[in-house]
Amino acid sequence: MKKLLLIASICMLGAGVVNAVNLYSYRDGPRYWDVTGSWTDNAVSPWNGPAVAATPGASDNAYIAHSMSITNDAECLALQTGYKATGALTITASGTLTTASITQGVKVNKDSTINNYGTITLSGGFSHSRAIATVNNSGTMTIGGNLSFATHSADAEEMDFTNTGTINVTGFFDLGLYTNSTFNMSGGTVTASELRMNSSSSVTHINLNGGTIDVTTVTVNTNSPSIYTKHTIDVTDGVLIADGDNREEWDFLIDEGVFTAEGGSGGIAAQYDSGTDETTLTKMPLGTTVSIH
Repeated sequence: MKKLLLIASICMLGAGVVNAVNLYSYRDGPRYWDVTGSWTDNAVSPWNGPAVAATPGASDNAYIAHSMSITNDAECLALQTGYKATGALTITASGTLTTASITQGVKVNKDSTINNYGTITLSGGFSHSRAIATVNNSGTMTIGGNLSFATHSADAEEMDFTNTGTINVTGFFDLGLYTNSTFNMSGGTVTASELRMNSSSSVTHINLNGGTIDVTTVTVNTNSPSIYTKHTIDVTDGVLIADGDNREEWDFLIDEGVFTAEGGSGGIAAQYDSGTDETTLTKMPLGTTVSIH
């Protein structure tokens, strides 16, 4: 009797096991995430198929080789774009994507674009690996790990990220480990534990044309001109906020031309508020006297 119970238990456990599969976007668009026939399990030639009657689930890895659109709720274990072919992933205003991580640009010379008008939720991180990657976010991105521009030094090329929406990063926001990158803000908000602009292997730039970047700390290597002059911020109508009194460091970076306003022709100041214990980098009219709280 005990043997029969043991066998039955093993069978029940086995029935509950779900093996993850890899699904690749099938041929060029228009393709839709939740429509069968949009995917293939052929890793050798994902643009040739054959198509399979399946769509990614929470335990499956998804690879975007061409174009793909998300108009409803979508999920996968991990997502990679720029896989063996240049393409774009578009999340519409009604679309949601839930996954552990996104790696953009996974193959050399295979550029990729992510257009998010809806909601992206990552339990882990977002990173750029290879080739040229572009992100346009006017929706909401919640990143449980780090937002990192480049994790693969040999083949990293360029990252161009434009935000007018909301980005909440639990970890750090690294503007460039090895990738030359530009982060454009013309509205919206970005929050993160740390903004890092201190790589010796990349050139990075933030255009704060609008919106707010609010972080706990900003890390810039002020001891090495060969490093800190590679990482610049230009402010027009946006602001950068960090915890604590950062006036000494930020005034130094202003004097060095690392932090500028209106392309270098405008006035800029680091203002500290003792009430909130925050420093704000903001554009100021030339000749303005900055009050110190």
